[in-house]
Amino acid sequence: MRSPMKKLLSALLTVTLLFGCKSEDAAPKEDAPGSHKQELELARSALESGDVRTAISRAFALSEAQPDLHEARVLLANAYILDGKSVEALLEANRVIKADPKLAGAWAAKCAALSAQARHEEGIEACEQTLTLDPKQGAALKNLAGIHGAMKNWKKQGEMLERLKGVQPDDAKVRIAVASNQAAQGDTTAAIKEAKAGLERDPKNVNLLFFIAQASWENDEIDDAIEYSELAVKFAPERTEVLQLFQRAFTVKVAAVLTCAHGPSPWTRDQKKVALASTPIRGVQGVISFQRFYKEFKLERDFKRRLKQAVARCQPAKVQEVPVPGQAPAPPEKPGAAPAAPERPPAAPAQAP
Repeated sequence: MRSPMKKLLSALLTVTLLFGCKSEDAAPKEDAPGSHKQELELARSALESGDVRTAISRAFALSEAQPDLHEARVLLANAYILDGKSVEALLEANRVIKADPKLAGAWAAKCAALSAQARHEEGIEACEQTLTLDPKQGAALKNLAGIHGAMKNWKKQGEMLERLKGVQPDDAKVRIAVASNQAAQGDTTAAIKEAKAGLERDPKNVNLLFFIAQASWENDEIDDAIEYSELAVKFAPERTEVLQLFQRAFTVKVAAVLTCAHGPSPWTRDQKKVALASTPIRGVQGVISFQRFYKEFKLERDFKRRLKQAVARCQPAKVQEVPVPGQAPAPPEKPGAAPAAPERPPAAPAQAP
């Protein structure tokens, strides 16, 4: 079964392929006469507001009335991409390129259309041609990063995302993509640092908060996992995956406190109350909540590993006492028995598939 971190990274790196197809990036600015300029702005506004069908209708009519108005045809290509019509988008982009092969926006639209069709090599060529004409073309950088991600070429994707970050430093999606890429390359610490830098610009961004919480969980940094998942839940209480991460991290922390102080479960109600009082976290301080969470999570392999790591940090001697549910406890060692084999090192942080 894939770990939550792997699922998260896979989803984020796939999204990178898709979030670049925007008309404001891919459409060149031209001087359109009178009413045509107004129609063009109406089509662009419709696309930016998510009314893709209206954008297609207006851009199509305008491109038919003004065949030489390349901006309208590029905008139409972008609208087709967002409507899932990459074949039509590619046709429109090629028409503009044939008329004006130096128009960066047309190449960006072609790049996006080929990306949507998973024609990776051709898509890379179109994106690179875009960047030759306009090195800071955001849509091309996004789609090129997405193609390299789809090909699992994390190093090349990272290079494109770093360039994109320089162009769009305030875009939280870009920060998440950069952080996800760093985690995919095995550097979870750098990924967390990158996401925290994004939080400085957007402190209430739930996706950034959740990313930091999940990466901290993978790094066995339980306190940070609690802190950032709790903040994310505050801003997005409907996100069940965030809430569950918070509950798991909280339960590991309290169970570790109890194990270090009193040995493995079962624990008395008074012992739980004392441990919960020393772990003040909003909303789940009650013994009943902790018991419910512990019962739900204690059999999970990942949860047991996190708990064992947490106990090892607070009282190493207690590590051997953490029970494995469903197994009989090990018999006591006889005097003079050979020492037990050393524990295996903890698993490496999860990487994107």
